[in-house]
Amino acid sequence: MQKKTPIHWGLWLYCILLTLAMGAVLAKSNFIELIQKNIGLYKPPAVTNFQHEMAGHLRRRDDNTPAGAILFIGDSITQGMSVADLPQPAENFGIGGDTSEFLAQRTKRMHSLDAASHVFLLVGINDLMRQVTGTARHIEEVIKRIPPSVPIHLISVLPTSEETDISNQAIKQLNKDSFSVCARYQHCKPLDIASHFHKRGKTDISLYEPDGIHLNAQGYAVLKQAVMERLNADQ
Repeated sequence: MQKKTPIHWGLWLYCILLTLAMGAVLAKSNFIELIQKNIGLYKPPAVTNFQHEMAGHLRRRDDNTPAGAILFIGDSITQGMSVADLPQPAENFGIGGDTSEFLAQRTKRMHSLDAASHVFLLVGINDLMRQVTGTARHIEEVIKRIPPSVPIHLISVLPTSEETDISNQAIKQLNKDSFSVCARYQHCKPLDIASHFHKRGKTDISLYEPDGIHLNAQGYAVLKQAVMERLNADQ
């Protein structure tokens, strides 16, 4: 009669614990994300941890922003601009990765908007990257949140280089839709500067970082010049 092989419970337990440990390590790493990207199934989270952390920091800054300050709200293109050399107090509330939807959510709690002298708004590129819909509707939520006594300057989403996955035609349509919403409100003025970033009919890549989306120092000089011209015109 053949003897039964004894079950090595210790070995089974070891294998189970090892599998669980490996799963935990993979979950904390970006391994699964990389696999999803390679097979075309990756979808970025609607709101990243970075955005949540930055929103928390900016809420504290919002609480001690002086009345009459110029405010800048938007995504990473806004966030990357220095406002230290503007002629009056200014605060930058841009957050990298921000979508119009998350911006609409966080501006609901921004007390500094109620007493700002000007608000410059630039958002939308991440909506296109993540294929988020309803951009114009969310921008309208932001506009309605800001008192009619505070001038809003809606900056056009800037063109990207032809090497990116973002269609400049889609950017033009987004700007058209957003400016149409802006036109409904007396305190909102479009600031269309897309042409400033074109050269010979194409995106002027000398104004951009290598990714073809974010601005370099020369690009920010162009953006700030447009901001200064608008501020001077409104005096």
